[in-house]
Amino acid sequence: MVLLLVLLTLILCTYAVGFWSTRIYPAARPFRYSQTPDIQLPDPRETLIHKNLAVRFHLYQHTRVSLSDSQSIDSLMAWVHNLWQPQLGRFANSDNPLTVISRALNGERFTRSDYNLIQAHAMMAVGIPCRLTSLRTRDCSWRPLASQYEGIEYFDREHCKWVWHDAQLGVRVLQNYVPLNSLEIKQAYLDREILTLTPDQDTLTAANYLQQLIPFLDIVVACPMGQTKKFALIPPQLKLLKKQWLFGPTLYDTRSSAAVSFYASHPAQQLTQPAGRSTGADSNRIRKSLLH
Repeated sequence: MVLLLVLLTLILCTYAVGFWSTRIYPAARPFRYSQTPDIQLPDPRETLIHKNLAVRFHLYQHTRVSLSDSQSIDSLMAWVHNLWQPQLGRFANSDNPLTVISRALNGERFTRSDYNLIQAHAMMAVGIPCRLTSLRTRDCSWRPLASQYEGIEYFDREHCKWVWHDAQLGVRVLQNYVPLNSLEIKQAYLDREILTLTPDQDTLTAANYLQQLIPFLDIVVACPMGQTKKFALIPPQLKLLKKQWLFGPTLYDTRSSAAVSFYASHPAQQLTQPAGRSTGADSNRIRKSLLH
């Protein structure tokens, strides 16, 4: 009886600490990021895998009538979600989209998080720059479970900015019809701004989605497609270990503390920007929205 009471108390305390560290404390003490640019992330790079993916699965047929990147993304998302029905707890454990798709076509089923891998490679295959992104809690270096949320950030050429795309659920977050990146979502949530999801969801509201996402918006770890290193946006106030539990998996390779650097438009994309928009303007907009 005493042992059971001790066990229940331990579980309750663990839950209470976890709730405080991911829900209450981040909202009460939001992190701020450096206003001084530090590093430049490398551009996403097309590889032979992307060319093979586009040819083998005729991806341009899904996007040929699209008038914008967002329409192309929605078309690709419908194709990706039709590859398999999600199965909780069964991970593909592969970084090769061609392998995962082949296994899915042979009847295997995987988790929703594996949609991110296929969607990101498919977007690259049709010319949309993107990076696989992990959103992490501020205590991710020691938290054993529920320390990250997987998704994609892509470069939206219509708005000349990086945008959060949740391929697990197939949604993006908008404010006044403008898609937001991870930190803009966090700031808008803290400012109690009205946010919406696109495409519209029958079973998921913006409020419910944000409650699910908010605990993971303190640290952003991005791996540009075609690159090998993981770049982390970490607030300067936070001393985060590179390896989980000190000796566990690597959380990131290179650290940045400046949102203006992490979310800057990249030189390779400047050729696709509409006239009148520049990297400097983009940096100023990010600085005002995230660092005030």
